[in-house]
Amino acid sequence: MIKVNGELTKHQPGMTVLDLLKERDLDPEGYTVMVNGKIVAWEQLAKHELQVDDDVRIMFLISGG
Repeated sequence: MIKVNGELTKHQPGMTVLDLLKERDLDPEGYTVMVNGKIVAWEQLAKHELQVDDDVRIMFLISGG
């Protein structure tokens, strides 16, 4: 189990941050993801494997001026 935005969620072994976003129908370009308090760089989303007990925060990006 991992925690995603405060909710316990099942995950598959080998699941990456990108897999999690796709599973939730989220466009990776529109979100910032933190795992255990550290931002996962956009180019690392497909490489960063989630581990049991990870605390994941998915945040929608808002830009403007």
